[in-house]
Formats: sequence, C-alpha cells, structure tokens
Amino acid sequence: MSATPTLREVVPGRVFSVHGFGFSDIFFVVSNNGNELIMIDAGTQPASLQAAHEFLLVHHTELPPITTVIATHAHWDHIGGLSYLRALNPNLKVYGRENYAGTVDRVLRNHSYQQFRGANFDHAWVENYQPDITISERTDVEIAKTRVELIPVEGGETEDAMLINFAELGVIFVGDILMPYYGEPWVEEGFMDGAMATMDEVIKRQPKHILHGHYPLTELYGPTQIKQFRTAYQWLVTTTRHHIRNGYSAKDIMRLNLIPPGLEAHPEVYLSYLAPREHIIARTADHMVGIWQEDKTGQEPGGLYNLTSVEYGRLLAVYLDLSPKQVAKALQKIIANGDNELALHLAVAAEQRFPADQEIIQIKQESADRLRSSIQFFDPFKFVTYSEMINKEHKPVLAEPVSTK
Repeated sequence: MSATPTLREVVPGRVFSVHGFGFSDIFFVVSNNGNELIMIDAGTQPASLQAAHEFLLVHHTELPPITTVIATHAHWDHIGGLSYLRALNPNLKVYGRENYAGTVDRVLRNHSYQQFRGANFDHAWVENYQPDITISERTDVEIAKTRVELIPVEGGETEDAMLINFAELGVIFVGDILMPYYGEPWVEEGFMDGAMATMDEVIKRQPKHILHGHYPLTELYGPTQIKQFRTAYQWLVTTTRHHIRNGYSAKDIMRLNLIPPGLEAHPEVYLSYLAPREHIIARTADHMVGIWQEDKTGQEPGGLYNLTSVEYGRLLAVYLDLSPKQVAKALQKIIANGDNELALHLAVAAEQRFPADQEIIQIKQESADRLRSSIQFFDPFKFVTYSEMINKEHKPVLAEPVSTK
C-alpha cells in the first residue's frame, strides 16, 4: 500500500517492515536465538512476496531462513504469497485461526472488478490455505527461544482475526482490525463491537509499536492515537445506531457530519477518525436494516426502486428529449459546480444511451478523475473502483527503494 518499495527497521536488527510490494505490508522478526526468521502474514501474491523477501536480503544478507508464518487473518492480501514460502521451505509452519474457512470462502468470489485484486489474481493462491497449527484460544508459543502471545479476536474486519504479541520486543501485530472499511467492501463483513473489544486487548498490553497490515493504518492507529480513537469510534457507532433506530438512513447520517464531543482537543486523531467515518456508519447501518432502508423524510426509501443507469439514460434521451450535445453541456455544468459524484452517475447513464459520443465519454473520465484525486489518500478501494469504471489501469509508480532505521 505504498508507491515506493520501503524497508523499515522497527526494532533494530529484530523486526523489519517491508511495504511497496503488493497491497499489504510484510513483516519479518528475527528469533531470540538468531537462527530463524518469523514472518507475520504472507503478502499479496507469490511474485510480490518473493520480491519483498529478496529486497530485505539485499539490505540484510545475514538474516536466517524463514521457518514460520503467523497469519493475522485469511484475507487474500495476507496469505496470497504462501506458495512462494512453501517452495522455499517445505518444512514451513503456518499458524492461523481455526475459523479461517469463512474468510477464505468470501475471498473466492468472482468479482466483476478486476483491478481490485489485480488483473492476474489467481484463486489458487488462497483456495488451499490451511494453517498447520490452528489457534482458537489465547495461546503462548515458543519459536526458536522467542515467546509469542497469540490472541484470537473478532476483529473489526473478519471473524478469524488474531493479534500477535511479541511482548519482549514491545511489538504487537494486529493485521486489519481497524481497516477503515471494516471488511472488504463487496462482501458482508465487519464486526463493530468486536473492533472495540479488540482495541481493548491491544491497549491493555501497552505496546511500544502497533503494526497494522497496511502502512497508513500503522500511522493512523499507533500507540499515541488508539485510546482516543477507541473513544471516538464507540461514540460514532452508538450515535449511528441511535439514528438508525429513529428512521435515518446511512446517507442521512453521513450528511450530519458527526464529530464526537472533545475530539477538537485531540488533533492526533482527526485523520484517524475522518478516514473511516463513512464506512463505520455504513457498516453499522448495514447490520441493522433489511432489504429496504428507511430515510428521515420517508420519501427516499432505499431498496424500494430498481432504477439503474438504463432508466436514467432513458430519462435524459426520451423524456427530457436531450441530444448528446445538450447532455454533455449539462454534465459540464455539474462538474463546474463540483458535483462530481452526480456527474459520474449521470455520465454512466448517458454513455450507455449514447455509447459513441466521445464528449460524454471524456466527461465521464473527467468526473471519475476528479473523484479519484479527491479520495486517493483516504480511500484506495474507491480509487480502484473509479479507475476501473473508466478503464484506467493504475500502473505501479516507479520510485527509488528506501531503507530506513
């Protein structure tokens, strides 16, 4: 989740973080006896994990072989490179949760969006995932003289989450317990109360370093932010549930611009709170409503109608009797006023009605590009989706590798 291949020594000589090789971060821990390398998670793809491992070895040629992988959860971007590791070491031991099957099953859906996981994503990388050692309760293990505490939790994202605590090093690995989407956006995931309980488990261990599965999350939810974020998170979930019970829709609640009392005194969590706010509201609401959703006016119930871009295209061309040139002029006015979501929505409908009109196609691309630029640092999943809607592959950024201590 970084444009630049980067190596960080979190604990000098002992804990290494590598990002810029696939969607997730990759972690390596040198055992207490110095004879083994323990990996936390297994990257996104076999090739990207191999590149990350080789990148590490270029800078630290003295490191021992990888003998163990401990999985924080079974999402595709955390177990996708396991085949590389098993080829490297046939005696590799993999620790993971006992209830991984549901997470893997959701991973194996055939999505219509190819860029979300990469055009070359192969289900074979994850479909045969099975930990050698399964964990169902808090467990202390010793690996090459290294004590590791494994804490099964119902994380904010998946039911098979596991915290991995190296207490002697002051480091806890938490995977995606606070991924801002609280689950993959396309599937039914997310455990809102579980996220609070999981944060409590992290906080009470008072780690010096909280390492998440994606570098931005490590920056947003470190030891200096997590306590106050936990307070803000609980307030938002409670407030959202109150509004849902009183007939508000998720969209209604998002427009309230909810800010917890006292947050103004904690600038260190402004971004930590704002980045996931809409997703927390959406996930909380999703768990409370049915196939129809109320709204505060009673005039815009969600799920009642089955209107698509086909109907909106018919509105533009048949009922409003607009020519492609007139539609394009209206869309340009919408963009000029900054209503980029509305512009993209209507441009999709107009393109289906007038598929050969290049001006409409260009306006669709412009509106999507404006949306991409506005959320590129907040919401990579939206960024990828907008990119695919306009058939723009987001290619890797070529940058010089970075090594930091």
